[in-house]
Amino acid sequence: MIRGCQKKIIQIKDTQNDLFEEAYFVLKRDITHPAICERDIINEATSIVNSYTGTTRQVKMKKRRPNGLVLFLFGSAIGFLSFLAIYLLFL
Repeated sequence: MIRGCQKKIIQIKDTQNDLFEEAYFVLKRDITHPAICERDIINEATSIVNSYTGTTRQVKMKKRRPNGLVLFLFGSAIGFLSFLAIYLLFL
């Protein structure tokens, strides 16, 4: 547990986005610029959220690996065929 640590956080609940339900922004401690008001910070946070929704990223599909049971059965069949071939060679 951290004590004595204070951060300013902006929480945007209604992002009007299919991807994000809520967005959190942690503000820097040294914001002392007089021209920046709370409304400007909220507008900037909203524009950041909206910029991520406008782009369509393609998600790479993971290659499906064979199931463990399939690998076991395949290995068993190879082993059986190898045994059968050696047995028939020395018969």
